[in-house]
Amino acid sequence: MWNVFSKIYYWGISHVWALAFVENDIQSILQGDSLKYILVKNPYKDRWFADPFIIDVSDTNYTLLVEEFLYELDKGRISKLTVDRRSMEITNSETVLELDTHLSFPAILRCGDDIFIYPENSDAHELALYKYNKVKNKFEKIKRLSNSPLTDAIFCRIRGNLFILSTQLPNPNRDELGIYSLNEKSSLFELEQKYLFKDNVARNGGGVILFQGKMYKVSQNCNRGYGCGLVIHQIIYDEQRNKWNFLEVTRIFPDSKRYDLGIHTLNIYKGHAVIDLKGYHFPYIGKIFSFLRKFYFK
Repeated sequence: MWNVFSKIYYWGISHVWALAFVENDIQSILQGDSLKYILVKNPYKDRWFADPFIIDVSDTNYTLLVEEFLYELDKGRISKLTVDRRSMEITNSETVLELDTHLSFPAILRCGDDIFIYPENSDAHELALYKYNKVKNKFEKIKRLSNSPLTDAIFCRIRGNLFILSTQLPNPNRDELGIYSLNEKSSLFELEQKYLFKDNVARNGGGVILFQGKMYKVSQNCNRGYGCGLVIHQIIYDEQRNKWNFLEVTRIFPDSKRYDLGIHTLNIYKGHAVIDLKGYHFPYIGKIFSFLRKFYFK
């Protein structure tokens, strides 16, 4: 009987992620205005999508790279989504990278017409670079970037030099950010220095935002749990002293009755912004069980 109840309980509090496109412009987001967004309709009942990055924008469609979490597999893989801009519905989903280990956060690196990604694969204790093969519609591994179990890593380019900003296992959701630079002998990015935030906001929540000559880091707010909100910091780098600073600009929390548990990714491309939102798989049951749990352990 207890096993049956446990299964019902954990299914009741299970969560799901949804995608949404933000109507605010970049300046409005950075100055902390409430987000106005349109939810993307997910026609699939056996999976959810999160960690959205925009590949392209046309008059009719958005093309995204996302973490696709299929319940049957119980792990993430990288998929390419087509979203109809008129209906805001996913019209196509294609798996473009799948490994034995969990994949998520398909951060994009563009070099001319070539598209690369370096998704999180901390379960394999590496960060690798993959190039998009347009003919095969797949991402193919090019090289290893780091031997460390990095979590949601992003590139930051300063005066032509590439750095990687990332947290890592075993404590990816705390206050310590690693700054990695390229070791020319090993051809790998290795830890150069650490930066401590005032609270648990070190983990990245999207790629670097460039706006009016300034750089901004999107961070996950993990103070009340994984991915409960976002924090945006201006990146300040003193090249002469090789000193980094991250000046907090704003904090963003979900403003949705259906998806009120979290928001942990924000990405902007060609003036279009996309986010993900977290909610209970069964909202009413989840909220009841959550209330009872708080009452029981009070």
